[in-house]
Amino acid sequence: KTVIDSSGGLQLAQEIKSPMLTKEAVGLLKESLDDSQHQLWQSLGPNWTKPRVEFGKDYAMSYTPTFRSGWEPPQFDIDGKPWEDPVESQHRHEELRTQQSDGQIGRA
Repeated sequence: KTVIDSSGGLQLAQEIKSPMLTKEAVGLLKESLDDSQHQLWQSLGPNWTKPRVEFGKDYAMSYTPTFRSGWEPPQFDIDGKPWEDPVESQHRHEELRTQQSDGQIGRA
């Protein structure tokens, strides 16, 4: 039995918009899954098979994990700087690279 079967089925999984995957995560899955795993992954739909950068900026909210224990990521890192989610940072980096390659912003 898969996690999908145990947690609401394929339709529920297809409706999930956040967290969205990075380009690198999508690439890793494409290269790593066997045929049956790839088929299952594709059945989840574009929210799972396309990177966030291919959707409109406001398509999905940033992901904030919620833990049953009440634990939350620290507000500041060990250097006193505001903590930044590395996945959200990667999403912003991918968006900037896409804008640069599309000529939407000047190259530095």
